Amino acid sequence: MGRIQFPSSFPLKPPQISMISPTGRFEPSTFICMTMTGYHEDKWSPAWAVEKFILGFISFMNSLEKGLGCIKTTDIQKRLFASNSKSWLHKCKLFQSVFKVENKLIDTLVGIEPLGDENLLLYLLNESVQTHASQTCLCKRVEYYVTNRTQIMLTLSDYPVEFKQNLLANFFSPSFPDEEVYKMELGYNNKYENDSDYSEYATESEYSFEVKDSDSFQF
Repeated sequence: MGRIQFPSSFPLKPPQISMISPTGRFEPSTFICMTMTGYHEDKWSPAWAVEKFILGFISFMNSLEKGLGCIKTTDIQKRLFASNSKSWLHKCKLFQSVFKVENKLIDTLVGIEPLGDENLLLYLLNESVQTHASQTCLCKRVEYYVTNRTQIMLTLSDYPVEFKQNLLANFFSPSFPDEEVYKMELGYNNKYENDSDYSEYATESEYSFEVKDSDSFQF
C-alpha cells in the first residue's frame, strides 16, 4: 500500500510517492526519488496522466535502480515481505479505513475456523478490486465460498496441492472470467447466472476519481 501526494499546482508540478507497507524495495513513509517525482521537476511533463505515473512507478519498482527512498534486500527477504504483506495490511488501521471492502473480505475468511492449509489470505488482494464490478465479483465469490465451504473443500481434497492452489487463486481473482469459474467443478452452480443485479455490474469496468489540491491518492 502506498500514497501519491499531489501538489496544489498539479499537473504543472509532479506528485510525490511513498510506500506505507514494507516491501523490501522501498523505505516506508519516505518519498521515493524517480524522474517523474518532485525530486526532478525539470523532467516532469504536465501532459502525463496519473495512469502514466503509476505505470512508471511499477516499472521502477521492478527494476534494480537505486535512489532516495530505496533500500537493499535479498531476494529471499523480498519474498518474505511479500508473503507477509496481506497479514500486515489486515492489521493496518489506515488500510482498514481506506480499503473497507477488501478488509471486510479478509475478516470474513479469517473468521472461518479452521483455515487448515488453504492459506486463503494469499489469494485475496492479489490484484486491484477498486472498481464496482470487481468488488461485486469478489464479494459474490467469497459469499459463495463461505456458504459452500464444506462441499468445496471435499472437492479440492481430490486434487494435488499445486493444482488446488491454482484453482483457489483463480476462484478469488476478480479478473478470472465467471464462465471459467463455472468450469472448475468446485460445487459452483448457476446461482449467479440469473442474478440480474450482478449481470449488470459484470459489464462495468471503468471508474474515475477526482484529484484535489494537496490531496493524496491511496493505492
